[in-house]
Amino acid sequence: MMPLLDEHDKEFAHEFTPVPWVVAIENFLSDAECHRLIELGGDDYERSTEYSGETGLDGSYAFVESEGRTSTNTWCQDGCRDDPVAKA
Repeated sequence: MMPLLDEHDKEFAHEFTPVPWVVAIENFLSDAECHRLIELGGDDYERSTEYSGETGLDGSYAFVESEGRTSTNTWCQDGCRDDPVAKA
């Protein structure tokens, strides 16, 4: 598979793998922006989950805590969307 980044893109991004496409973008957020977004997440961070392969009777998907993914995540809620840093 051919790389998806052209020479101009490679000035500020690094392509790790083509499948799945994993790219790191240099200086995408400042340190202050990172700290503010983490702060906005509050105490709501949860361990990442993945699809279990099962579907409930109502058609919903079942998710389980991932053994391979050790990250945590949260959603932008409760005024987060109105924060100037989150909106930028």
